[in-house]
Amino acid sequence: PGANGNGEGGYGRQTGLSWRVYLLPFLDQTDLYQQFKLDEAWDSPHNKALIEKMPDVFKVEGIEKPGDTSVHVFTGDNTTIGTDEGVGIRDITDGTSNTFLAVVAGPETAEAWTKPGGLEFSIDDPKKPLGTLGEQFLVLMGDGYVRFLNSDIDDETLRNLIQRNDGNVVDIE
Repeated sequence: PGANGNGEGGYGRQTGLSWRVYLLPFLDQTDLYQQFKLDEAWDSPHNKALIEKMPDVFKVEGIEKPGDTSVHVFTGDNTTIGTDEGVGIRDITDGTSNTFLAVVAGPETAEAWTKPGGLEFSIDDPKKPLGTLGEQFLVLMGDGYVRFLNSDIDDETLRNLIQRNDGNVVDIE
């Protein structure tokens, strides 16, 4: 899905539901997914009532407000999710094991899990959108592998991991 919709024509396209909502059927949450009105915005009265039903997979330790999460994607040019249009596996030319799909950012980045968007990628300062991190932060790679990275990762390596097609393949073993 795209960060601001499902990345396809029809319901959900740029209506303002998060990419997280469109993942629900793949997370054994089809019943919750079917409760959403995909042709309405994330904060419509109907959809807003579903915020507190956030699945555990999006819960982050230290985020106390029900329905808020700091699990994000990076948005902007050359990121895996983009903004309005999703990208296919074929578009991740640096390799799915070398590219971020999602990240757990600092607690001050938390927002309603149904809200569209993500962390706006800054090529000049790739750490800034992550907010305040501990010694490590959790990332989901494009191949589905979940790992911790040190928060002192250098900007060049981080920049290359965020961009899906910059030609700079990173070995983070």
